[in-house]
Amino acid sequence: MKWYVTGMIALMLVITGCSSNQQEIGTPAKQEEKQQAETAVNAEELIRSVKKTFVESHSMKLDTTLLSTVEEGGTSQKEQIRMVGDLTLSPDEFHASVTAAEEKIEMYLVNNEAYVRPDGQEIWFKMSDNDTEELSGLGDTKEQTVKFLDLLLSFKDDLNVTDEGEVYNISYETTENSDEIEELIISSTEGVFTDGNFALNSFRYDLSVRKDSHELTENRAVMDLALKNESGAVISKLIIDTYALFSDFNKIDKIVVPQEIIDSATEIPSE
Repeated sequence: MKWYVTGMIALMLVITGCSSNQQEIGTPAKQEEKQQAETAVNAEELIRSVKKTFVESHSMKLDTTLLSTVEEGGTSQKEQIRMVGDLTLSPDEFHASVTAAEEKIEMYLVNNEAYVRPDGQEIWFKMSDNDTEELSGLGDTKEQTVKFLDLLLSFKDDLNVTDEGEVYNISYETTENSDEIEELIISSTEGVFTDGNFALNSFRYDLSVRKDSHELTENRAVMDLALKNESGAVISKLIIDTYALFSDFNKIDKIVVPQEIIDSATEIPSE
């Protein structure tokens, strides 16, 4: 289970790049009652401006949900993770609620120390150095998001930009194998996916940005992957559907773990 949670959190942070009150995943800025009009906005210039704005940001609120579906042997298994909270960038630190496998925890990751509290409990736990190192090693969100925006720039001639009132929506879709996307997946998931154990079947990405500030507002990425065994034969299919909402850029100066949590937390031994 640890590899799953670690890998899925990594994908959420990269693509964006954790209940009973989980939201339904929806298409960004979707307004069925309104005709989406194509706009003459230059996609390359818009993405470059979005990248500049994001690089200059130091914090945000994030609400992201990742749904993974594994299809194998005629059966289908779904897992969902939702992360809602505050995130500071470079270095990545956060205070969030994380829901996975019907279990919900509150979590802090600050100064390379992680504290967790299961829902319904008063006791806080301090994660072991090894487990904290895994979380801290998921990668720099700012760096990975820039890599992803650069990837979109490489597909600039195939992007579609629509005017949706207060936001622009940028979309990209392919059903062809892409070495660039596969390389990004491999480099972003800390060994969960490696060269040769998967292939990209299709990829869909929607990104919404504010017209006035070019800040990210929401996005959705859907990846359809074929998983392979050591001999290269396809053994199952994995669909990863990630939806994220962004808000309150640069309104969080610092994330602080309350001193009472630090003083009372029970340390979890390494496995």
